[in-house]
This record gives sequence, C-alpha cells and structure tokens, in this order.
Amino acid sequence: MPISEKLPTWAVVPAVLAVFSVIFYQILIAPDNLNGTKNVLSMAKTIPLPVDGPESIEWDPQGGGPYAAVVDGRILKWRGDGLGWVEFAYTSPRRFLQRLLDHDYP
Repeated sequence: MPISEKLPTWAVVPAVLAVFSVIFYQILIAPDNLNGTKNVLSMAKTIPLPVDGPESIEWDPQGGGPYAAVVDGRILKWRGDGLGWVEFAYTSPRRFLQRLLDHDYP
C-alpha cells in the first residue's frame, strides 16, 4: 500500500511546513544583522513589582522613574536597587486616609 493512502494530505502538509521552517529559520524568521546596531535587550534588568499589575509604566521628561500605576490605586516610583519601589502618589484620597487609620501610632 503506497504511503499516500496511509496518511491524509491534511496531516502531511503541516508537517512538511514545520520541517521547512526549522531548516530555513535563518532566512525566514531571524532578524537581519544590521551594521552599527547593538543588542541591548539582553542587558535589560527585570525589576519585580511588590503588587499585582502594573496597569501602566511611564518615565518623566527628565528620565526619572519608572513610575508604575498599580491595581490598588497607588503610583509607585523606582528609586534604585537600594530603595526599590516607593509610594509616589495615590489616585484616591481614601487610600491615604485608610493608610493613616491602619497605622499604629504610639
């Protein structure tokens, strides 16, 4: 019995395309190596957030930050490896009042 009768065409075509993709990866998928460019993404640093989120991340015009708006309404600012994330602002006045009420003052 010929192989064409054993395997349906719909199963052979994706397998052949997958094999060609692996073989011709450098030609089809890999980005061009441009003169004068640098691969700086491999040197990027991951900064963990202490909360769920962020909803957005921004930098100020002077290059400070990053600032991260998180789910609970706070805006956090990255102050470097020594300080980490600090609370920069609140988007709700209730958040500040709740923090005062939760804190145990002597």
